[in-house]
Amino acid sequence: MATPKIKKIVLNTGTGTPMKKDKNKNDAIADRMAKITGQKGALRGAKQSISSFKIRQGDPIGVVVTLRGKRMYAFLEKLINVALLAPKTFEASTDPG
Repeated sequence: MATPKIKKIVLNTGTGTPMKKDKNKNDAIADRMAKITGQKGALRGAKQSISSFKIRQGDPIGVVVTLRGKRMYAFLEKLINVALLAPKTFEASTDPG
């Protein structure tokens, strides 16, 4: 039986507003994703128009980053050792009973 292997890690975030409406907020989100992952994210457009949200098909509304290889393992190591095993998180997850 073969051991499972990680092929890729995909990080995705929605900006909450169409890119045309608030470019500063969306640039900040894209820059933050680049700092977290170490590579620039790709903009993703809306799949369909939604008139009540004033979004048209193809309007950029999110950022996605796909990590593979060395960057994937470096990110996974940081995620496990720094974010998931932070003392605050560990103390909050202990069961008093």
